[in-house]
Amino acid sequence: MGRVTKVTLVAEMVDRIHAAVDARSDMCLSVRLQGRNIEMLDKTLERAAAYVEAGADVLWLVPMTLEEMPKAASVVRVPLTTQIFVDTTLDKVKEAKVTVMVYASFLQNIMQGAMYEALTELKTTGMIAKAAKGQRLGQGLPADVRTKIFATADLTDRAKKYHEV
Repeated sequence: MGRVTKVTLVAEMVDRIHAAVDARSDMCLSVRLQGRNIEMLDKTLERAAAYVEAGADVLWLVPMTLEEMPKAASVVRVPLTTQIFVDTTLDKVKEAKVTVMVYASFLQNIMQGAMYEALTELKTTGMIAKAAKGQRLGQGLPADVRTKIFATADLTDRAKKYHEV
């Protein structure tokens, strides 16, 4: 994603939020503001407050620092979301008044790195034994975690309901 060079007009975004609020039935409306890198903090917080007033339930203020978050939390009074960095502790996040933490990019990087290692090993050796760390197929996760992820109990119950098991 490229660097933000302009921000949406507040009135235009407020109209979009009103449209989303009018259309929703059972939905949390999360709005991402990316203007912090081109406008002052107070201007970003004014914009954020207008979005909350229009109906935003959660705000993602990008790229706001953790040090700025407590001020943002006191102004907007809705849950705040932020991207967490590898060295950010949960205590720091709580102290910053952040409610929703996003680790997705880091987890994606970790997965991509592991896949790259495995594919490089496969290309150079014809196997992925080292990358698999001695595991057999299906052993990458503890059984209870695998069951939760794949909703095995729920699927089995539904299958029984329709006499498929």
